[in-house]
This record gives sequence, structure tokens and C-alpha cells, in this order.
Amino acid sequence: MSDALRRPLPPSVFARLAEATRYVISGVSPDAWFGPQQPLAPMAPPEVKGRQFDYPFGANLNYIPRADDCISFFELRGLADALPLLRAVIETRKDQIAGQSYAVRARARSDSSDQSQSIDAVSRFLLRPDRRRSFADWLRMLLEDMLVIDAATIYPRYARGGSLYSLDIIDGATIKPLIGEDGRSPEPPDPAYQQILHGVPAADFSADELLYLPRNMRAHRLYGMSPVEARDQSQIEIFGPRVGSTISAMEVCDEIVIGPLMAQAILQRELYVRTKFTFKLSWEYCLLDPMDIVTLTDTNLGLSNYPVRIIEIQEDDKGLLSFTCEELVTGVSTPQFYASASTAGSFQPNWGVPALPVNTPLIFEPNPGLTGGVAQVWFGVSGVNGGGGSQWGGANVYVSIDDVTYSQVAVLTGPMRQGFLTASLPAAEGWDAVDTLSVNLAESGGTLAGTSQAAAQAGATLSIVDQELIAYEAATLTAANAYNLTGLARALGGSVGAAHSSGAPFARLDGAVARYDLPANFIGQTLYFKFQSFNVFGQGAQDLSTCAVYAFSPQYASTVVTSPPPNNTPPPTPPFPQGDPIAAQLLTGFALNLGSIAVIATAAYNDNFGSVTVSASSPTINLGAVSPGLAHPIATQIYAQITGSPPPYGAISLGLVTDYPTAVDIFGSVADPVGSSLSSTINLGIV
Repeated sequence: MSDALRRPLPPSVFARLAEATRYVISGVSPDAWFGPQQPLAPMAPPEVKGRQFDYPFGANLNYIPRADDCISFFELRGLADALPLLRAVIETRKDQIAGQSYAVRARARSDSSDQSQSIDAVSRFLLRPDRRRSFADWLRMLLEDMLVIDAATIYPRYARGGSLYSLDIIDGATIKPLIGEDGRSPEPPDPAYQQILHGVPAADFSADELLYLPRNMRAHRLYGMSPVEARDQSQIEIFGPRVGSTISAMEVCDEIVIGPLMAQAILQRELYVRTKFTFKLSWEYCLLDPMDIVTLTDTNLGLSNYPVRIIEIQEDDKGLLSFTCEELVTGVSTPQFYASASTAGSFQPNWGVPALPVNTPLIFEPNPGLTGGVAQVWFGVSGVNGGGGSQWGGANVYVSIDDVTYSQVAVLTGPMRQGFLTASLPAAEGWDAVDTLSVNLAESGGTLAGTSQAAAQAGATLSIVDQELIAYEAATLTAANAYNLTGLARALGGSVGAAHSSGAPFARLDGAVARYDLPANFIGQTLYFKFQSFNVFGQGAQDLSTCAVYAFSPQYASTVVTSPPPNNTPPPTPPFPQGDPIAAQLLTGFALNLGSIAVIATAAYNDNFGSVTVSASSPTINLGAVSPGLAHPIATQIYAQITGSPPPYGAISLGLVTDYPTAVDIFGSVADPVGSSLSSTINLGIV
């Protein structure tokens, strides 16, 4: 060993050993039984030590303000504007703070002339801090951003000489805070904030150029958290506003749902859990725990099995248990959740809420003199209990002639104002200025308004009581949805001015009442109506099989004159075909089985697909002779069926349509659409 070389260890070896011992916990052995083990050596460089929070990589590159928070500035402001109660809370706080009296004082109490001059200068400056608005208005603008988005921002502007010129308020939603490597705001002159305008970075500000003043700063967030507030309006109306102290709950990160729920729960407990009881019991009751519910009976206090909740138990040195209990008020710990304050920032309604059924509908056949000679049926409905909010938006109207097969004939999209008489009405005709028609519209939630006497006599407020048509001049509200109607135009439209008893049905005949032109073969038959309700979103429709059936038999026939009047003066063209059951039903746009033809009309009806004549000896409608101008296979086959001798019987398959010629006959032009898919449908035109 005498010949061995002795070489000193390099300094780097000692440095590495010393560095390694810094991350070793003394006394922790790897052989310890289920021991904690030594921690992993830090992998980050030394300058990372003390970073404020684990910010995302490239945090300064994400320049959209509040983009890394689940609730944006836009949603916070939308929530404050959308909820009337929350807006009232914010405006109340702004009024209270802006209404305070302020005074400027020197920090060191002295009466020197220099300090007095400085105080006067500051007071004059604060009269209009931004050189435009008064201090109260300026403060309200600042408070708006503090209470709603917690991003109050002030931009100090300086004169050329260096003195403060104004304090301008900037929209805090446009400010993006920047951070250094340690997660904190950079020191001047480095930029600490960016203003984002039109979606791009527009300007940089150092910390001494901009006052960014969040009220509720959080170590793990770049942005503040707007405070939430709860109030009980009924207690405010009774006792006036009494403001409680502010409670800090930094563990709550959801100021949209969880924060308001917690604030409301605290408020309700303070308002309604007021009585506390204290008593002592022996150790036999040691199994009782806080939050257990027990009952108290005390004749002196007037208590008999009164429920209370244990909130505190203390044991003294003698083994006695001192209980503190509070009265058990059911419901105060379950605050109301306002659905519009959802995690998505917007209210999501229940589109499929089941629709409510209808009240007893109005089905009325007016005198043909009221409809221009056209046989019509008027019908209208409303949802039970005034529609139940969003649970009634209208009804699909179905009709049947056999109570088996129903076809839709109309859609009602609004509630009819209907109710009943609360007092009898004597018989009268013409203008009735003496009697009063008292009605209650609670079942439909309807309201009424009056008009002039001339308009009432012209039927502007047309209504129906039993089978009498009535219009009214004045509507006086007597209770919720209850009215006294005076100035009555009685027996309108050929109806009879009869007496009506209390409880008789009443309905207002307006745009909510549909008018359906009756096909000729429906006259005298029993019709069966069903009204299928749907909700305000057009969904949640009732099962048609569960809808109530309402039978009705129309009696009046159409009295429309279809032949030219004297002097060969043609009548005015009606807006829709009159009297023809097929044309009238086509006009509705709904499919309907008209049944068999029971009455053979002899008059001719005109529509735009040719003349329709009905033979008295046959229920077949003859559309006229077919004279094909081209060799159209369909028209040729129809022609052969008519002129063949002996007449051919049965249908003949012509195969697929391979070409699209145009054939002309006396009931219009038949044009197969060239370039479309193969079709065997012949369009007879629009009715």
C-alpha cells in the first residue's frame, strides 16, 4: 500500500453530497415497517421555489380575460342583469355606499396651512374625479364592476407637469393580469396588465400605471371573486334593511350556485331559528350527540313534545351534561335554488314538461248570417288552472264522425278567456245600460278590458254566454280575474237575448277562438272533438287516446249564393271555395275522412282544377271528359276506361315511368317534373 497513490476528492463530489442531504429527512429509514420513505428529490430548478400557485404553462399567452375560469365576465354580467332580485341587491348596495358622507383628513393630525391646502386640493379633485362625473356617479360606476365582476379598475392620468389630472374608470372585463415566473404580478417597469380590445392585446400597463382592485383576491386565481348576497324581502318590508357582516368562505369556488345557496341558508337560519334552550341531564343521556333531535315538554313554557335540535353538549366535573338546543324549524336549511343561476350561466327549461288538459271547451255554431252564409263551427279552449305556467301552450284539434278515426283540423296556439257567471243576468235585447254581467275567469287566468260604446255595439268585445252573443263597454276588476261588465250589447248575430243564471259559461270570442268551415256532408251529423294539449315549447303533448271526447251536432247549412245575381253581375270572388266539401277541406291543410256522400248537390262549384258537377243518380264526381293531346300512358288509360266498349274493368299496371310527356285535359295541365325522381303523382293544382 505504500506505493498507492493518494488522490483528493474533487470539490464537486462534496457539493453533490451536501446537496443530496438537503432532501433527506433524518430518522426516516427505508427499512422502517410501512414507513413514509424519503421524498423524491425536487426536479425543478431552484428559482421555482416559492412560486405563488401552479399556473398553467403559457398563462400570459392566453390573453382572453378570465378565460381559465369556468364563469366568464360576460356570464357574470348577464346573471346580474337577468335576475331582478340580484339587480335590486346590487343597486341597493351602490345607493348605500354612494349615499355616505366623506371627508378628507390628514394622516398626521395638525393644523398647518400646508396640510389644509392639500386637503382642499384633494376635496376639489374628488368633486369630479374623472373630470366628467360627480363623485357619487363615479363611485357607482366603480362599485358596479366591484360587485358584479370583482374587477374594479382605475387608470390614473397625469398632466404634463406630473400632477394627477384624473382617475378614469376602465372596464375591468378588458384587463388581463400578467404574472412573472413566481406567479406574482411583475414589478414596475415591467408590464403587469394588458388591455384586450376587439379580441387582441391593445396596451400594456405596469403596476404603477393602472390600479387593478379586485376585492376578493385568491392565491390560486388571477381574478377576484364577486361577492354573493342573500336577502329576505318579506322581512325587509316589515323591519327595513338590516345588513349583516360579511363572511369570508375562500373554500367556495362556485359563486354562481354554491355561494348563493350557502348565503341563503345562513340568512334563513339567522332569521327563523331564533329560540335556544339550555338544560342539564345526568350521564344516562351520554349517548345523545349534537345534531340529534329530541322533544321537550315544559308546562311553564307551554311546551308539549316540542322538537329541538342539539347543537352543543358540555360535561362538567360532576358528570352532568349541559345541552344547548335550537328550535327545529323545518325547511330553513333547504334554501330555494334559482334555476337561472346554473353552472352553464343560463337557464335550461324542461322542454318536455307534460301538458295540462283543457277546461271544458267552447264549441259553438253561429248563425250563418254572422258568417256570411258559410256553415261554421267555432271552438276554443284554455288549460286548467290558468295553464299552469309553462305546462299549457295550446292544443291540436281533432274531429271524427265515428268516434274511432280522428283527423286534425286546426291548431290553437293561445288560451281562450273563459269562465262563468257569478250572478244571474236577466233577459234583454239591444243596448242594455242597466244590467251588469259579473264573470270570473280564474279557470283560464284571463283578463278583460273595456272599449267605447260604439265599438261595443259593433261587436269589438264579442263574447258568448250560453248561446247568446254579447258585447260589453266597460270591464271593472272586482277581484283576481273577476269583472263586472256593463254597457251590454245583447242578442248580437241573430242570437236570442235570454236570461242566464249564475254559473253559466262565459267566453270571450277573439283571435284565440278558431273558426272552422263545415263540409256540407257534416251538417246534421254528430261530430266528435278532441283537444290534445301541448306545452309552451310545443312539446309534451297529451296521448290522444286519453283526451276527453266532446260530441257536437251542427244544424245550419250553408246559405251562400253560388249562381250569378240579377243583371248578370258576377258575385265577388270569395277568398276560399264555398260549399264544396272537398275544396273546403283541402283549404284547411289537414287530412280528413269526409265519409260517404249522403246528400247529392245539383249546383256547380268552381275551383282552379276545373268544373265539378255531381250527378243526381250517382255519388260519383265527374271531372269531365279527358282529351289527351299527347300519347300520355296514364291519360290514355283513363280515356280507355271511359270510351271502351265494352268498358274495361280493373286497374292496369303501366310499369315504371320512364319519360315525362305533358298531357292536357279539361281539368288542368298534368306535368310530371322532369329531372326529379320517378313519380306517379298527378298534381291537380292548388285550391
